[in-house]
Amino acid sequence: MISAKVRKAISRALAVIIAVIVIIVAIGAGLGYYYTNVSNASNSFIPITIGTVDFHEHAYLAPLLNGTLSGAFKKYLPFVSFQLFPAGSAAVIHAMESGSVQMGIVVEDNAVTAIAEGAPIVIVATFEPTPINFAIVVNAKSPYYNVSQLEGKSFASSGPGSFDDIVMHILFNEEHWGNNYTEVYVGSVPAQLAAVLTGKVAATAVAPLVEPQVLNTSEFRVVDYIPESWPLWVVVATKSFVQQHPAEVRKVLQVLFMLNTYFDENINNSTYYFMINNYKFTPSLATLFLKTDYYSTNGEIYPGGIQLELQFLQETHVINVTTVPPLSDFYTTEFAPIAPMDITYYNGSILG
Repeated sequence: MISAKVRKAISRALAVIIAVIVIIVAIGAGLGYYYTNVSNASNSFIPITIGTVDFHEHAYLAPLLNGTLSGAFKKYLPFVSFQLFPAGSAAVIHAMESGSVQMGIVVEDNAVTAIAEGAPIVIVATFEPTPINFAIVVNAKSPYYNVSQLEGKSFASSGPGSFDDIVMHILFNEEHWGNNYTEVYVGSVPAQLAAVLTGKVAATAVAPLVEPQVLNTSEFRVVDYIPESWPLWVVVATKSFVQQHPAEVRKVLQVLFMLNTYFDENINNSTYYFMINNYKFTPSLATLFLKTDYYSTNGEIYPGGIQLELQFLQETHVINVTTVPPLSDFYTTEFAPIAPMDITYYNGSILG
């Protein structure tokens, strides 16, 4: 005889399973609606490798994970393979420079820095036009309560030129520390947090919506934020690939914009539940995500944001070149609309 307590536990477990199945079915059905105007990939398209950071870990790239889980990439972009780079956007760009990767979805800071320093890539569209706030975090049991106490201490970053590495150097220069710090490259964002918790380093820089663990006050303490005023993620391609294969670039962007449109619509709270089920967000964190993030449905590029970003990265000595290319060299007008110069990013969110 099954007890009432056991029956109640079984009912709860079945409810969770049914909810997950409903979400998966809803995602498939929803994407089917948005892809009615997307034709199946032509066999004439050449194979493409797109590089990006690991979208299984980075919540900001959730539409890419959705494209993988729903089968959208396999169906509409069978000529595309994704290569993931845990060390960050700089590693993606290095692979593009070597020729092993043709397109990338990277942090705009990294793209702008690389182009300023001569990388043969160009921004073809914006992926996520909303800005980001990076948190400077320490171990909750440490004696550090403000950023000024961290002068001369050690910091973890995933790799040279990664987004967190750039943010760290912005911090060092804003605080006028010179070379009075030690930076330790640990390979990935999870490794950065582990280095803080084990005492290998004193602090690191991380986006809370990438690693919600940093908001756990029993483990971490946020001592500062580094805000930005330009888009977070952009789509880039090598200049040679844009010139030789514009049709492939358009096809990739078409599918990305459809995925983004579905994600922004949040039909029946599908995006909300996607973040909870796939990134282990709490309901409150999922709501915060919807209130602060938005994905571009047409790839609009923000030259005003790029110009502001260039000035900031030069002032903080992240970019150290004597001659910076003209602004028009950083992006192409071939695939996406261009925002007015006085608008530096998209001021909105999934929830409006």
